[in-house]
Amino acid sequence: MKEADDLRQQKETFEREWDELDVKIADVKKELKSVNQQKEELLKLQQLEEEKLKTEKLATQDYVQRELGTLKLAKELFAAEMEFEKSSIAEKAQSERSQMLLDFEL
Repeated sequence: MKEADDLRQQKETFEREWDELDVKIADVKKELKSVNQQKEELLKLQQLEEEKLKTEKLATQDYVQRELGTLKLAKELFAAEMEFEKSSIAEKAQSERSQMLLDFEL
């Protein structure tokens, strides 16, 4: 009898421990599923942020290129205006010199 009671008690203990392990395994699986979902969400967020940064970088590069083009044109225009001014001043000086020579001869 005692052996039968011991065996029954051992069986009950084993089954109780087995059920506890099943519960723990279910909890771990549930936690793993949650962690995997969070990981996927973080990866999606990371991809979105990378795309956003890439788009912003391209927009900034385009802006810088446009500004550089504008500055180049402004520089060329300024150089042309300076050359025109220089030419105008030289022409005016030559005209005044010629007029002075004419006035002197008369």
